[in-house]
Amino acid sequence: MKIAISIFSTLLVLSSCKPEPTYNPFDSVFNIDVNELVENNCDTISAGCGYFNLSKNFGEYSVFYQINIEAPSVVLAKGLTLHVDTITTSKRKNDYVQSIDDLFENQPIDTLRIDLFLKRFQLRRNSAREQDEYSKHDLIYQNTSGNQFRFERIIELDSNELRAIRTYELFISAPQEK
Repeated sequence: MKIAISIFSTLLVLSSCKPEPTYNPFDSVFNIDVNELVENNCDTISAGCGYFNLSKNFGEYSVFYQINIEAPSVVLAKGLTLHVDTITTSKRKNDYVQSIDDLFENQPIDTLRIDLFLKRFQLRRNSAREQDEYSKHDLIYQNTSGNQFRFERIIELDSNELRAIRTYELFISAPQEK
């Protein structure tokens, strides 16, 4: 708890004069006021190895900003997690043998719904031919500037129930300063 208080105190001091977060993972704004994320009640989620995400839930999706605990006023990456659905599986997590591919192939995803959702960010899905180099279940979208974004499929298995939560996640690293 002392570490969390120390981090947030440091954020208050270091984060002045920066713009507020846009909660748009597709813009190029990374130099934001991290304190605003804290004040906006973003969830703090461990990302492992000294990193954490400050995540804002918007219902069917959430936007996150990734930060290193050693530099808590600097956004290193941001992204979007899109909740697709929750499906039933035939096995529990502890004895799970059904492959992740099966969870995507046996119960198709409504990609048209995803396309409509991502249109609000001015993205369009690339054709299947352009996606061959990636996993056949990952989705590749492009903005009006020609930048491509790869949404990776994620499966989270409930440890007690016979269900899997299917999501797509996008992770964008901040540009390296020269």
